[in-house]
Amino acid sequence: MTESNEIYINTVRNLIKPPTDIKKIDKAISICLKILNKNNKNTLALFEISLCFSKKKLYSEAIKYLLILIDINPQQIPARYLISECYSKTGNWPESVKHAKFAIQRDSVDGKIELGLQNVEAISTLGTSALFDKKWKEAQNTFIGIIKFFQKIINQKTTPIKPFNLERLPKISERKVYPILYLPIEVKAREFESKALLAITAAERGFNVVFGRTWVLSMGQFSDLPPGVILFKTLNAIDANNMAIAIGNGKHIIAALDEEAFGRSVSKRALNLNVEPLAINVTDLILVQGEKHLNSWVKNLNIADSKIQLTGNPKIDLLNDEDLYLSNNKRKNILFCTMSGNVNPKGRSFSKTIQQTLISGSVSPSKEMVEELSKLMFDIAEFEVKMIPQFKSVIEGVAKHYKDYDIIVRPHPIENEKLWHEILDASIQNIKIDNKGPLTDSLRNSDIMIHVTGCGSGVEAALKGIKAIRFEGEGLVDPDVGLSSSLNYPAKNLKDIINIIDKKISNKSIKKSSNLNYYIKRNKNKLISSEVADALFKFYEKNSRNEQIDISKLEKLKDRRKKSFDLKDFHLQKFPHTSNKDVDSLLEDLSIKFNLSKPSKIISIEDGLFLLKPNKG
Repeated sequence: MTESNEIYINTVRNLIKPPTDIKKIDKAISICLKILNKNNKNTLALFEISLCFSKKKLYSEAIKYLLILIDINPQQIPARYLISECYSKTGNWPESVKHAKFAIQRDSVDGKIELGLQNVEAISTLGTSALFDKKWKEAQNTFIGIIKFFQKIINQKTTPIKPFNLERLPKISERKVYPILYLPIEVKAREFESKALLAITAAERGFNVVFGRTWVLSMGQFSDLPPGVILFKTLNAIDANNMAIAIGNGKHIIAALDEEAFGRSVSKRALNLNVEPLAINVTDLILVQGEKHLNSWVKNLNIADSKIQLTGNPKIDLLNDEDLYLSNNKRKNILFCTMSGNVNPKGRSFSKTIQQTLISGSVSPSKEMVEELSKLMFDIAEFEVKMIPQFKSVIEGVAKHYKDYDIIVRPHPIENEKLWHEILDASIQNIKIDNKGPLTDSLRNSDIMIHVTGCGSGVEAALKGIKAIRFEGEGLVDPDVGLSSSLNYPAKNLKDIINIIDKKISNKSIKKSSNLNYYIKRNKNKLISSEVADALFKFYEKNSRNEQIDISKLEKLKDRRKKSFDLKDFHLQKFPHTSNKDVDSLLEDLSIKFNLSKPSKIISIEDGLFLLKPNKG
């Protein structure tokens, strides 16, 4: 290669370094094309342009140049790894596996391969290939190796959050607040409706409610917000730090309701993975969703009774639609809900799934969180790989036993459903794989459903009173992080399932597992949102400033700030632009549906932040 070409290639490599910048990648592509116009067999330019197209997710273009490169040099291992990944992204599984096997065979020493960032995707591909080929042990060992690899490198790179000094923060007696409730929201699709309902009930009590984009709310480090009550949705390490900032800078009162606990187990393990002790220490009031959660939190986290209160989770109000499952469907259906989304993920590889999962855990102030999360992923990977063949056997056995029933197999939304098409016996005519439409429709049209223990579908079935069987399998250790591990009718094998189905079909009584009401509080006579609003307002009254609030400080928040929050695509994907009209319409619909007082008109106080004034006082 000439000296000028070498300079060009180095320029290309600098242009495509993280973070990804599409304009720089396009410039890199144009440089590569100039080199290839002069010499279409320049292997370095062929590889770099392929890398550029793969970064732009133009995998077919990348494959085109990689095939030329491999034709010139079949032993080019990095090209084989990259083309394997590109074929995987385009859904050409046979070609992906072929190139992964070739590269790994050439890359091994004495039959052994050392995992690295260059080959982890190819090894992940072979693990998935083993899963499709029903080589369960091989798949499990491969996945365990990948978890160990990422555990090691993430631990080496983890930068802990610096713990704050609780003693230096203002005591609650020094933090007197106005009747303002702040409701930060991260993911609009999951949180906005329930927070809007809570806002209406809180405004009925006398709160001024500010709700909307969490990043916009906190951009001033909470110092430009009049002191009020902030309701956080988690008690993880990141929110623990945000709570401390809110106390130190804004002298706010901190409340928390762990919304992520909605479908989560009450086990000590689940708590350790999701609740940061520093968050417990800095929170003034903790609200929990059920009696079992209350008992578990107090016992395992040593929380004083005065600091924690059972209110329920406002989400439940939106799930209490009566008679949702009264179906006119005359067909006989048995629904199976699968759950193998960690070892069989949709839209990304196992290695990417594990990498992102462990990184999300590494924000804890200690590396112990990565260790704990890695142990969980070892257990989940082993559980899911061993569960797949047992669930497959049960599905086929039920289909053969109940030939006059349609057996509907519904893969979890994060699963690659192709696995079930591949491994289930295609000769059994009454098995149908279908995960189209919402789960509610599938449940409505089924006589009975069977779910893998821990799967969220089991919680939804229990909430609606659907006949549901929890399949535990034999010789498996449940990771015990999902609430449905304690719900519905337990079964370990095909015989158990047939026994339960026969009794349910004939309406014979059978012992059911734990009562859902112990885990998720429901109140037929009062909205849970109202109970949460009551608890928050009573806590505010104990810490009230007893002086008139100048509401204009909130109304003019955008004007008081020197600059706006820079919303990236990441933020807009989580919380798209929302107009006052949209919010007013939602509030009016909710107030009518739940027979609440008509709320005041919404005031937009910032980009994606809304103020709802109280209905009284």
